[in-house]
Amino acid sequence: ISQPQAKSKQRTFFLFDHQVVFCKKDLLRRDILYYKSRIDTDSMDVVDVEDGKDKDFNISVKNAFKLQNKFTNEIHLFCAKKSSVKQRWLQAFENERKQVQLDKETGFAITEVQKKQAMMNAKKSHPAGKPKGDLFFSLIKSLNIGVRHINLNCII
Repeated sequence: ISQPQAKSKQRTFFLFDHQVVFCKKDLLRRDILYYKSRIDTDSMDVVDVEDGKDKDFNISVKNAFKLQNKFTNEIHLFCAKKSSVKQRWLQAFENERKQVQLDKETGFAITEVQKKQAMMNAKKSHPAGKPKGDLFFSLIKSLNIGVRHINLNCII
């Protein structure tokens, strides 16, 4: 994602508190998503990118934004199909940061026991033969988390 000479790939992204998770669609069964990786949002700044030539990636972009690591030169470039989608993402990142700050101020935390229980519940709900991509959605359901997600193009 951080290489200026890389090509664009379509991924599905999910924004949680403290992280963005991204998945890839199965080539044959388009209804299945496979977990690819995650980005820690605590160490990232969200940057609104103007339409036109991007200086970091040296490509023309439209409806783009970046996640830039505060401590390293890691940069993730995201391009939405519509301006309204980009704005929803920028607002979602702003809301996520506010929620993380509020949780910190009020002392809210999910315990390790709760995390382990959610993982066990997610694993129980799927027989061994089912695709592993479904485990991700079972975990979300067992944690009872509201998820913001959307398909975006990103530079890989």
